Amino acid sequence: VAQGGVRFEHVEFHYGKANRVISDLNLEIRPGEKIGLIGPSGAGKSTLVNLLLRLYDLQGGKILIDGQDIAGVTQESLRERIGMITQDTSLLHRSIRDNLLYGRPDATDEQLWEAVRKARADEFIPLLSDAQGRTGFDAHVGERGVKLS
Repeated sequence: VAQGGVRFEHVEFHYGKANRVISDLNLEIRPGEKIGLIGPSGAGKSTLVNLLLRLYDLQGGKILIDGQDIAGVTQESLRERIGMITQDTSLLHRSIRDNLLYGRPDATDEQLWEAVRKARADEFIPLLSDAQGRTGFDAHVGERGVKLS
């Protein structure tokens, strides 16, 4: 991904045979453009992002990034370059370290740092602090991440 232009061309997606979620979608997002997806529950907002990350397969059409069809790009490559923020976070009122290790408490510090680098969080985590003076991985984020901005 050199520039970051995204184009959905005649995209079709459905869950099963009867539940069509996206039909003949054409959408262009220019490099550097920021968008918000707004709509009622079940309208397909999360599905669009999941399609972009190749978590789901298209039933029709194609998605291009900088003119390249993502069908020929690895999921890992896409995830290294695409970030998403959902409206419902799932952070515990604990330290950054505890939240990161929640699913794998036996991970080594090296594995923790590898995950942080892959998430592109290695630059801002060391700068975090909380009201009690804890910093970096020891800073507490508050229930559902309310202390993060």
